[in-house]
Order: sequence, then structure tokens, then C-alpha cells
Amino acid sequence: LIKTPYAFPSDGRAMLLVRYGDSWAGHIMAGGDGASTDGTGDEDIEFRCAPGDPYSVTVQKQEQRGPTLRLAIITNDKILDVGKTEAQYGCVSLSGTC
Repeated sequence: LIKTPYAFPSDGRAMLLVRYGDSWAGHIMAGGDGASTDGTGDEDIEFRCAPGDPYSVTVQKQEQRGPTLRLAIITNDKILDVGKTEAQYGCVSLSGTC
């Protein structure tokens, strides 16, 4: 995983965009690899995901209150998936193919 300021991912990679104002924790599985990650606030996380590779991402809010947690997964040419939650300790799960 590479945490970066927003930029389009390179070929064979995807980027998880986390948009949230408080603490969160998550897990990314892609291309046979998995990694846990956490943070506070907005983050962009690049990960390996070659065309045809399956991916699965889950991110959970770490507190009861707080703003909407929004996720997006992008490649260098398209948006693969988006999701959001407003629930207390809410969780967003996204899965698909790069």
C-alpha cells in the first residue's frame, strides 16, 4: 500500500479514495495480497490491482458520530466502485474486478 496525495494510479494499480473527517480502519485485498490500513481524515491509498484481478475493500468508522464515510476505487481510466455510510461505526465494503 502506498498512501499518497491524490493522483491517478499507475498502470496495474488502483487507488482507494477515503473521504472522512474522523478516524477509520480498513482492509484491502487485491491480486492475492492483503493489508490493513487506518487513518484520520481523507487519504488516497494506491494498491496493486492488474486488469482482471479481483479486489475487496472494507473500511469502518471508528466512532459513533461523525460525518459520512465515502469510498471510491479508481484506476487510471475509470471509477470501479463507490460507496458510503452515515451509520454509527458504519462500514463500507466494495468488491469487484480491476
